[in-house]
Amino acid sequence: MLVQPVYPQQIISRIEQLGLNDALPHGSVYSSIQDKKGFIWFGTPDGLSRYDESELVSYKYIAKDKQDVINNFVRSKIQEDNAGNIWYNNGSGIYKWDQQKEKVLKIRSLKKLNLSILLFRW
Repeated sequence: MLVQPVYPQQIISRIEQLGLNDALPHGSVYSSIQDKKGFIWFGTPDGLSRYDESELVSYKYIAKDKQDVINNFVRSKIQEDNAGNIWYNNGSGIYKWDQQKEKVLKIRSLKKLNLSILLFRW
C-alpha cells in the first residue's frame, strides 16, 4: 500500500476588475504587492490603496505644513517590513504606511539633486 501525504492548498481569490468606480484613486497602477495578511496593495499616481477582497481603501500623505511637498504618486516597488508596514518612495520622499496608526507617514524628504557638484572643471 502506497501512502502519500496530502497538503491543503491556499485558495487565491480572483479579482475580476477594479477601477475608479470601486474607489481606486486613479486608473493607472504602477506597483502592487500582496502582504502577509493577504491584503493587496496598489501604488497609483494618486496614492496607495489596500484591497481586502471586498473593500478598497485609499491612503494619501497629508502635509504637515506649507513647506512640506505633497506627492502621492507611488512610482516605486512597494515593500513590506517585518512589522507589516508598507514602504515606497517617489520623487519627493520615502514613505511608510504605518500599520498601527493606519496612515501614511513621510520618513524622509528627497531634495532635488544638485547636478553642478557632478560637473568636472577641465
